[in-house]
Formats: sequence, structure tokens, C-alpha cells
Amino acid sequence: MNSQKTVGYGIARVLLGALLVFVSLFLAYYFNDSFHGVFVNNPNGVNAIMGEVAENSPQSVQQHREFVGFLVFGIFSGVICLQVVVFGTAILVTRGILKNAGEAAVKLKRLDNAGIFFDLPLYTGLFGTVSSFMVIAFSRESSLLIAYSTTLLGIIFSVVLQVTVLYPAKRRLLNSAK
Repeated sequence: MNSQKTVGYGIARVLLGALLVFVSLFLAYYFNDSFHGVFVNNPNGVNAIMGEVAENSPQSVQQHREFVGFLVFGIFSGVICLQVVVFGTAILVTRGILKNAGEAAVKLKRLDNAGIFFDLPLYTGLFGTVSSFMVIAFSRESSLLIAYSTTLLGIIFSVVLQVTVLYPAKRRLLNSAK
């Protein structure tokens, strides 16, 4: 099989994995009340502040909460899917470098040059944090939870990539250079 076909299959697998993660999160959002409740806050006393509102009116507090909850869920699921894509891309880039013909010293320099792919999960987590802070005025608790969790996931994904992908690749190249 040629190299472009292999890369194409790798990209397709990464995108399929991200799609599966998104579908799983989407189904959990709609069919698991506990997971749904993380994104849709039900603060006490909202009716006392805003007064009674008809249930189906556009000004309904519940409709507003649902919209904001879906927005926060969208940020969270988008960042998680982006993390999956970044993770898969780093693996594909590393495999591509290791499979190319050439000396181990050149491959080591290419791996050092590809270091940005191992830091991208950190930047993606930061993107999730900033994005969730933009909706903090609408839903403080959900927004803070998403901000902290996306940052934490970015750190975890970056460490896992460096420990399970980058370190073994560099070790293999250093051993072959001896």
C-alpha cells in the first residue's frame, strides 16, 4: 500500500474517532439526566427574581437554561473532539517520521521539529478555558467546570502523548543511532 493511502486511512480513523466521541457525548447529553444536569443549571429563586413566566413563552427561564446548557455542552464536546483529532495527528506525524527512510539523527531532528504537535493539547485546553469563560455571564457554575476540565484534559493529553509516543520514539531512534 502506498504512503499517501496509509496517511489517508490514518486521517480517516482519527476523524472517525472524533465523530464517535462526539456522538457518545451527544447521546449522553440527551439521555443521561446527570450528565445533562452538569450543563443546565437550575438555580433556586429564579422565578422569584423574574416573576412567573408561561412555560412555552420565549422568555421562559427553562428555555434560556437549556440554550445556555447546550452552548456550554457544545464548547465542551467541541474541545474534547478537537483533543482527539490533535492526539491522533501527533501519532500520525510521529509514525510518518519513523517510517521515512533516513538516518536516525535526521529523524531525531524531525521529531524535535514536530514538538508542536505534542504541545497542541495544552493549547486546545487553553482554548476551551477561554471559550467557556466567554459564557460565564450566562452560567457561572457550568462555565467554570468546563474551563477547569478542558485545561486538565489538555494537560493529561499532552503528558500521555509525550510519555507514550514521543519518549519511546526518541528512545528507539537513539538506540538505533548507536
